[in-house]
Amino acid sequence: MTPLAPVVTNKSPASGATNVPLDVDVVAIFSKPMDPATMTGANFSITDGVSPVSGTVGYVGGTLTSRPTIRSCIRRPTPRPSRPA
Repeated sequence: MTPLAPVVTNKSPASGATNVPLDVDVVAIFSKPMDPATMTGANFSITDGVSPVSGTVGYVGGTLTSRPTIRSCIRRPTPRPSRPA
């Protein structure tokens, strides 16, 4: 019998959450212990819905935590051409 692959059993904030503060950690809890050497920013990423968000990644006791760099979470306004009045 093949062992079941690990899955994420809990995460915070929830998928699709809105109005999440910029300084909140993104947390994923796994069903099985993971190899800490593979739990890095190279293997785990978050996005703002479009672009990757920079930050740090840590893994302790079955919990992966990503702490976004706040400045990377703030979208700059998209320049728009002005319209004549």
